[in-house]
Amino acid sequence: MNKRLKSELNHYIKSVKSEINCSSNLKLAFISEFKQRILEFLNENPECNINDVIQEFGSPQQISKGFESQVNIEKLKKQAKKYFYIKIVAFVLLILLVVSCIFLIGMLGNLDGYIVVSDPHR
Repeated sequence: MNKRLKSELNHYIKSVKSEINCSSNLKLAFISEFKQRILEFLNENPECNINDVIQEFGSPQQISKGFESQVNIEKLKKQAKKYFYIKIVAFVLLILLVVSCIFLIGMLGNLDGYIVVSDPHR
């Protein structure tokens, strides 16, 4: 895929993303699947251009209108729920990391610059 087509595809996907009105997790799931379908199309049609992609999948407005009537909306909702849980887990891990860093900084601050190391073999 050449740089121009890649740039045009990125713009096309951003336009589709901005046209769809739904939760961010559902949008993320849809766009992920949509990108996969575009890549499959490009692999089957290596000489195509952005107009061929738009002709195959539709304009961003057409995609947005057809989004709610998709047959696999339940699959997308399950995938969106997975993205939601991943975000929650990442947030909790980030909080734990921050709390751990604060705890370690506090512990090092209480040492007053001295570290006592004892030899357990004495």
